[in-house]
Amino acid sequence: METNINKIYTTNNPAKRLMGWLFYFSNFVIKIIPMLRHIIMFKLKENAITPEGKKMAETVKKELEKLKDSIDAIKKLEAGINVVDVPHAYDVILTVDFDLPEHLEIYKVHPAHQAFIKFNKNYSVSKAAVDYLY
Repeated sequence: METNINKIYTTNNPAKRLMGWLFYFSNFVIKIIPMLRHIIMFKLKENAITPEGKKMAETVKKELEKLKDSIDAIKKLEAGINVVDVPHAYDVILTVDFDLPEHLEIYKVHPAHQAFIKFNKNYSVSKAAVDYLY
């Protein structure tokens, strides 16, 4: 069985050879420098399933989504609201992807993030977070 690297060596088309090498090395670089995913869940003062809680959740979600436009270190940001009524559920979730693990530190101290933390004290009673490389 011929490997991808052997196909790169044996092709006569220079453009295909170049593209093959670029693809090969881009996969290698991605594996060397992993991205970081930051997930945080918020439990609000009112359950997001209730009408008042849903308004609170929408407000928190909108504020979270503003972070994407304010903080350049964020590669991707997604916020969501819980739709299942179970006692152990959190109400709002935030998922943020960073190109480099160091970007999380930039995000943490950014004035927009600090403003959200201050804002959120009026809405959340607890939170849980996970950060992992992928």
